[in-house]
Amino acid sequence: MANDEQLESIAARILPDLEPAVALKQTNLFLARVMSAGNHEETNAVIEHFGRPALRAVLADPPQKIFDRESWTMWHSFFNLDTPEMPDSFFAVYPWFKDRAKPKSPVTAEMISHLPGYNTAAVYACG
Repeated sequence: MANDEQLESIAARILPDLEPAVALKQTNLFLARVMSAGNHEETNAVIEHFGRPALRAVLADPPQKIFDRESWTMWHSFFNLDTPEMPDSFFAVYPWFKDRAKPKSPVTAEMISHLPGYNTAAVYACG
């Protein structure tokens, strides 16, 4: 089982703006960040320490702007759950990615014009 030092190390990496002890007290936020940004070893340590029910509970009441579409889908699949549609407020999304009719900033237009398929496929980004 992961000890406090290991958990604090994980918290320091995935929530760098919070003191590790403070991050660990915000269990739902900490677990969501591990689920969305943790590596394999970190995720296994957290599952071993907190248990699968704790991670599954995060999916029932997820903090906003943490999960990306891939991690959201992967964790629902991991627990054999249907993946619900995510609310619009869930992601920090550049407006053009959601509404292709909106004008792009010059920098974004330059970047996106060189990426194949970005003018047709849905794209999400998290901030």
